[in-house]
Amino acid sequence: MSSSETAVSHQIEIEKKAEAAAPPSPFPYASSKKSIESSTSTKSDASADHIKGRSTGEISAFDSFKKLCDANGLLKRSTDLGEHDVVDGINDEATLLRFFYAKQCDVSEAYRQFKEFSHARDVNQLCSFFETIDVHAYEETKNIVSPLTHPKNAKAKQVIQYPHWIGRRDKKGQPICMFDFGKLDSKTMAAFKESSAKIEVTRKYPDEAVTKILCIADISGVGLRQFWNLRGYIQDGCKLVAAIYPEILDQVLVIGAPSYFPTVWNWVKNWADANTIKKIQILHPSEILPTMQKYIETKDIADKFGGDFEYEHGMQPKLDPEISKILKWLPPNASLPMGPMKWIEQEKGKRTAVAVGSNEGMGRGDKVADLH
Repeated sequence: MSSSETAVSHQIEIEKKAEAAAPPSPFPYASSKKSIESSTSTKSDASADHIKGRSTGEISAFDSFKKLCDANGLLKRSTDLGEHDVVDGINDEATLLRFFYAKQCDVSEAYRQFKEFSHARDVNQLCSFFETIDVHAYEETKNIVSPLTHPKNAKAKQVIQYPHWIGRRDKKGQPICMFDFGKLDSKTMAAFKESSAKIEVTRKYPDEAVTKILCIADISGVGLRQFWNLRGYIQDGCKLVAAIYPEILDQVLVIGAPSYFPTVWNWVKNWADANTIKKIQILHPSEILPTMQKYIETKDIADKFGGDFEYEHGMQPKLDPEISKILKWLPPNASLPMGPMKWIEQEKGKRTAVAVGSNEGMGRGDKVADLH
């Protein structure tokens, strides 16, 4: 096994604990209080809202799926959740719908996959793991680490986010995530292997829960040999999305495809499921900006693609004004902190973002912002 493939194995195992433990930073889902409330509701009318416009058969099948999950204890509140923790991404209506549609409304298949997903969470106590993971270890699990020295810390490694939310959303209110394949060279993957070994384990549709992302994959300058070395990484990534995050991709826009890309595309089509393949658009240079403008406001398109948003690879999310308006920062916070975060629900349904994880063995639990 090559060093790249070995590093991929380490990455996938760590992500299964750290990233699957809870949804990403809560803010991509915080487009409005109304949408958040709908995403966590367990009332029967919430599912009808989520699948409105679908056939009577689909609604009936989803109801059967939900009842089957409930009858087998899969909708019970996880024992390792805190008293005020929300269940977004665990067993709320929106998450059930993702699994349901990932299996083309097949009740038995959707139930089988959701049961496996739930069992893995419980056995590995992933919510507790998410609460206590060291902040710096967490940052390394969601970043590829390059061998370059960080200018402010001689002992630190320069981090390269992969793929990461830039703080902006598309026209549906879905998070825009950037993924620069050019950063995934053999030295970077080898450095990640070394690092991971040290880790111990107001929107257009405000009433609809945001459960998907728009991903922009920049493959400019990636050579065929580099793609070949990353084949295990890409395969495992496809498996991870299909098993743990079904139906999380709304669109994937591929930028900078080289002349030999049809060869790579044939590999990918054998690794990803048919539903995912349908969502991938490979854009010619002349199509990049016009296509992005179909999904994203120009002000939120990265300047490197012809938009107005000042983008730098690896940047912390720069929240758009609509998100900032509905957040009340709690001193000393004025922006997103490093490390894992979660939502908690307090009196009268008020939601608060909380920084979790640990620093030097001490749990955080710091309140970051209230949702208006």
